Amino acid sequence: MIRSNLLAAISFCLLLAGCGTSDPRGVAVSKEAEKEPSKNNLADLLPKGEVIEHPTYRQWKAFPVGTSVTQKTTTDSEKTPGKTVTVIVTSLKQKTDDFLVLESQSTTTYADGRVNAIPAIESKIPREIRLPEGMSAANWGKPKEPVVEEEVEAVGKKYRARKLESKGTTDAGTLFQTVWSSDEIPGGLVKSVSKVPAVEETTIIEITEVKIP
Repeated sequence: MIRSNLLAAISFCLLLAGCGTSDPRGVAVSKEAEKEPSKNNLADLLPKGEVIEHPTYRQWKAFPVGTSVTQKTTTDSEKTPGKTVTVIVTSLKQKTDDFLVLESQSTTTYADGRVNAIPAIESKIPREIRLPEGMSAANWGKPKEPVVEEEVEAVGKKYRARKLESKGTTDAGTLFQTVWSSDEIPGGLVKSVSKVPAVEETTIIEITEVKIP
């Protein structure tokens, strides 16, 4: 799965002396640059669009502090012997009306037997975020593909889930993915199956344990 983040970069135009007003350091700055937001003013860098509830906050807000979910990701390729398995345990450590704190710890076991355990890290998730200016809250995150309602089984229980099938591209070839999500599962994800036929690789994400105090 390819994930991408939107990074904003701000550039300033510095001209020779005599072509603008000088800043306190004696460097000439153009009139256009004077209008640019300050690099030191973080408020100028933040999105200014509509306010929405953070998806992660929404997926965890209904559960009490102490709730945890364990995900197992298994990657298997017909062209490579063995499997790579990653286990991620995510726990809800704190919850308020304004934010929540999640702790995640992951351990990966590679096909050759190597084990890489990453220490637990905490993430503070705000309740609300702003979209980039001009982006509609009604359409943000809305999939282009149709969503089907169906039951899916996880950890010995059936959940009402939304099933989404999609097609994308990776460096290795076309990616076919099916994702089941449910509001009954902390974090939302119930199961995911991704396949890249060109390299005969399949990645399955499944829930192996859910603890709700």
